[in-house]
Amino acid sequence: MLAITDHLTASGRGPALPLEYPENVTSLSPKAVNPPAFNLKKMRPIQDFERTIYLPVIRTAAQPGSAKLRDVFDFIQPALIAGKRAETAVPTQALFLLNSDLIRIRATELATLITQSSPDTKSRLEALWLRVLNRPITSVERTDSESFIASMPADKAWIELSHALLSSNEFLLRQ
Repeated sequence: MLAITDHLTASGRGPALPLEYPENVTSLSPKAVNPPAFNLKKMRPIQDFERTIYLPVIRTAAQPGSAKLRDVFDFIQPALIAGKRAETAVPTQALFLLNSDLIRIRATELATLITQSSPDTKSRLEALWLRVLNRPITSVERTDSESFIASMPADKAWIELSHALLSSNEFLLRQ
């Protein structure tokens, strides 16, 4: 999703743990009896745009930001060794995709890119399918999409269509 909306950061830089935020680190006082402790309460804004390999794994709390995707989509626990990530399809994944603010934001960004790239519906649909599904749109998909776009306000229609494609099995499970 980050790659197709042109928001993916090329690589991670610096430490994974955001130690620069005081709310994440406790017992920093020189007079403190206990050593410093880390408790993730705030992530760096850039971390939402990095590959998950660069994100910290905090075992004691729910992950903030885009790291929530790991909890829903088969994240391999760091204490285990695995040669390949398991792929499951469960109802909680579909619910996450339908209701997540993160997916809605990416769909809005994608719709903006597509609508700014071309003035007419036909070329916008072609660009959307190529960008998201990496294949040309079929004639049936084109007809259905054009009907859908005509049925609602244009700005909202492109966001909803983008959201549907980002939530589709073809996008999620492509090899």
